[in-house]
Formats: sequence, C-alpha cells, structure tokens
Amino acid sequence: MPEKQTSGRNTSDQSNTIGIRLKAEIAKTGISAAEIARRSGVLTSFIYDILSGKSTNPSILKLAMVADCLGVSLTYLIGSELENNPAITRNRNEEKYISIPHIKLNSSKNIKKGFVSFKGEDEPYLFNAGWIRDNFNVDAASLRIFTIIGDSMEPTICNNDIVLIDTKQTIPSPSGIFIIFDGLGLTAKRLEYVFENDSRNIRIISDNKCYSTYDSSLSDIIAVGRVIWFSRTI
Repeated sequence: MPEKQTSGRNTSDQSNTIGIRLKAEIAKTGISAAEIARRSGVLTSFIYDILSGKSTNPSILKLAMVADCLGVSLTYLIGSELENNPAITRNRNEEKYISIPHIKLNSSKNIKKGFVSFKGEDEPYLFNAGWIRDNFNVDAASLRIFTIIGDSMEPTICNNDIVLIDTKQTIPSPSGIFIIFDGLGLTAKRLEYVFENDSRNIRIISDNKCYSTYDSSLSDIIAVGRVIWFSRTI
C-alpha cells in the first residue's frame, strides 16, 4: 500500500501565519523590524516575538497599528485573506489613523504640583486622522483618552463615558469641562474664571447638583486638559 504523501509545508509555519506574512511584508518595505515598530508605536519585542513564533496570538489593536504602517489589511496579516490587499489606498507617508494613549486611573500618582506625567498609560485608542483634523484644531500628540469614573458631571458626562482630552488646553478661557486632579484622583469638572475683589479665582462646578460648587485659586488647580469630545454606550 503506497504511503500517504504529506504536504511539504512545515506545520510550525502553518501555526505562525501572522509571523510569516509579517516577515514577508517587512521584507517588501526594505525597512527594519525595529523601524516598523517605532513607526507603529509598538515595542520592538512585539514585532520580534511574532516573527520568531513566540507570540502567535498578539494584541489585535497593536497588530492593526503594524498592518496600517505596512499598508496591508489586518485580516490579511492574521490569515483571513488569501491575497495581500492594501488596507488603505493612500500615500505611505500619509497616516490614516492616529494612536491616542489612554490615561490610567492611577496616573494621579505621577502628578506633582504644576506637572503631569503620562508615564502610566494603557493601550491606545485608534482614531481616524482625517476626522481629528477636520473636527478639532489640535496637535494630535497632545490628545489623551480618559474613562470617567463617578457621577459628578451627570447628566452631561456619565460614569464610564470615554472622553478625548487636549492636554495643551489647561486654562479655562473660555470656560469648559476639564479633567483635573482634585487631590485624590483625576475627575471631570466644569471650570470658569471668577473675578471678585480684584482677584481672579477658578470656580469648580459639578453639573450634578448633588455636588457643591467651590472656588479655588488657579495655582491650586492641576488641570490635565480640556474635554473636547466624549462617547457613551446606550
């Protein structure tokens, strides 16, 4: 009885489709894996672990950033597409998505008097670069995402709403909603200038009337940034 012929394809290769396709696409660009990692905003080890087969189930969010950098679709990299179809038809020098870091709840530990450090950040959110450019006159590098905890700004902003913050805007002129450090943690408040007796203070307002409004000097307020957009589940 003749022996069954097996496919010449290595089974380990089959289990590392992502690594194989990623390696091929990196080779096409002529750019090093380290440079691809830098441009994608991921760690170099993230790329190398996939290429070596050490990581066969990588973060989809990070992989999408790498795919976008390479100009291929995410579904192609993970093996759902047979052909290499470009993720987007565009100039490779033009970014379609921007990566916006998400501030961790414990980031308040990095806040000192007059200084905010964003060292503690979760995985970023991806936003359409054109949408950011067309709707907000901001520097994308200054944007941060924060998840609201608490009900002090209801009904305007609710618990678990996700807000987009411009960290370059820390002065309430004009008035608006800001993420501030209140001494205990990061929270959303409405800020406005108050002029009394030749002095200028900041009025800190909660839209939820169950919380008190109070005034403070500008020097005592640490504002992380102005809220320019929010999203909510229904």
